[in-house]
Amino acid sequence: MAALREKIPELTPSIVAGLSLGEFTALTVSGAISFEDALKLVQVRAEAMEDAAKNNPGTMAFVMGLTIEQCMAVAQEAGCEVANLNAPDQTVLSGTLQSIEQACKIAEAKGAKRAMPLKVGGAFHSLLMGEAKVRLEAALAHTLIHEPKCAFIPNVTAQRVSNPEEIRSLLAKQLTSSVQWVRTMATAKESGVTTYLEIGPGKILKGLARKCQPELEVFSFGAMADMKGLETLTLLAKS
Repeated sequence: MAALREKIPELTPSIVAGLSLGEFTALTVSGAISFEDALKLVQVRAEAMEDAAKNNPGTMAFVMGLTIEQCMAVAQEAGCEVANLNAPDQTVLSGTLQSIEQACKIAEAKGAKRAMPLKVGGAFHSLLMGEAKVRLEAALAHTLIHEPKCAFIPNVTAQRVSNPEEIRSLLAKQLTSSVQWVRTMATAKESGVTTYLEIGPGKILKGLARKCQPELEVFSFGAMADMKGLETLTLLAKS
């Protein structure tokens, strides 16, 4: 984002959101958290999650082809949790190794196109991250958070929030809560903003936006090669 602003100084977002770790980027871009404080929080978060994963072993699984409601039923039956609601037909489950193994079998029996464990280090966005949540809360308590300069949509509620104390609470809750990305995209659409930028490597969020709200236009900027779209972006920023 800093690199883009060097090229387009007038580039100012009307609304921001980030998937999981991306929330810290979104809040930094919005002016709610300083770049330096965001780095410190990300370090605390990462170390706390790693320790929690060692103390409470678990994993995650990707399920494709089932509705959100079906995935919730799978999670309940298997004894795991819904971690990410990425798209109407793409959900990630999180839990113990045994519960995730069982969840994959149940999902396949229900007709899932794919149900496979992910190569991750723990059961993120689940109650198994409880001790990490406590450590992040402690770090957040000593972090200065301002009211965002633009609309911010958090993962936990997928509803716009601007109160610094509420943001502080939601950042910690995110570690043990579902990432409500489907609802986040719905809230984005309701805002009236139709053009979005995906800042960072890859084009995953662009793909999810197409699945959630096809009418939203998303430009991805993750490499120097993507700078060829700057002319279009400059026109958008000035409009």
